Amino acid sequence: MKQSRLIFILLFLVLFICFSKNINALEVQYYGIEARILKNMTLETSVTFLINCSEKKFDYEMIYDIYDFSYNIKNGFGECIQNKKNISCEFLCEPDKNTINIKLNFNTAKNVKKVFDKYEFSASYPIQYNTQRIFILVYLPQTATLPTDVPNESFSPKYGQTLTDGKHIILYWEKHNLTKGESFDISVKYNLPSPPRDPSQDFAVITLTIVIIMIMIGMGTYMRRSKKDSINLILPLLKKEEKVIIDILNKYNGETFQRTLVRESNFSKATVSRLVNSLKERGIIEVEPLGRTNKIKLKLKK
Repeated sequence: MKQSRLIFILLFLVLFICFSKNINALEVQYYGIEARILKNMTLETSVTFLINCSEKKFDYEMIYDIYDFSYNIKNGFGECIQNKKNISCEFLCEPDKNTINIKLNFNTAKNVKKVFDKYEFSASYPIQYNTQRIFILVYLPQTATLPTDVPNESFSPKYGQTLTDGKHIILYWEKHNLTKGESFDISVKYNLPSPPRDPSQDFAVITLTIVIIMIMIGMGTYMRRSKKDSINLILPLLKKEEKVIIDILNKYNGETFQRTLVRESNFSKATVSRLVNSLKERGIIEVEPLGRTNKIKLKLKK
């Protein structure tokens, strides 16, 4: 009799332990994540938990610091407090409810990075309680595209699926019966088109171009004026015959042939040749041989 009672007690203890493990294995019935990648490379996340009412406290921790935190509790009452990357909630279920719904909303800033012309998103979601089902939705930014024709080559885990709401490409994953201590890691590569040019940039380029053109025109005008001024400075230093040569060159916009100087000056070829050599040696003109004659150019002193 005592023996059978002992066996019954042992059997009861074994069943109690097994039943307790099953209860603990179903602490979180549903773990839902909705993450939206914004164009400024931040992540806007909503995490929803459906928790058995046997629990009174719930803790959640992310890898990165979180900000803009808020929460919402349904089917019960409670409070959630956030400290950097940690969130702690204490709650009570309504008397006639078996589960309580806790929704956490927050942003993170380090999940997205740009590599050359592509963007890479990665996130690791902790499994801090035994969980029946996890479901993850990731919204890519508007106008984003996956970089390959085969969608699952752009994201991990590869068994994820894609859909769209008409504005965004949406990726989703689902998994069942996760054990406390695991993590659900996902990553996505995507492209964004180059932003349209800012009209103010075009205006700045046009304005700069106009300024450069005006400066060049001003410099050209100054150079022409400087040329005239330089000639006026030179003339008082020249001999009468040399002034005649300079006047003829000015008549022909600063350059002409040596035979023209002979014809219009009424000087002999020898005199013109001597005057040209003298002006050339002082750097006032330059001489360019052309066949049987020379081309004479007025040159300014530097």
